[in-house]
Amino acid sequence: MLATVLHIFGLPIARKTLFREVQRILKPSGRLAIVESKKEDQPFGPPLEARISPGELEASLHLLGYRKINYREFEYTYLIQFDVT
Repeated sequence: MLATVLHIFGLPIARKTLFREVQRILKPSGRLAIVESKKEDQPFGPPLEARISPGELEASLHLLGYRKINYREFEYTYLIQFDVT
């Protein structure tokens, strides 16, 4: 599980390093859960330009062989789950 940390790395760097490592160590039936701040102006959290939308995240991970299996929205965040195909 990754919770509100991707804005620190940035999606291009996370795709090249973090997500490849998760893919390597994830068991065949394992899942990756990611919680991120919605990409909208809020009085707290990372700057708007550093936030990652669910669509951006899904498209980026799809290129590495991840498949979205679940998505939920909350007031300020969203949860998206992936498995590896």
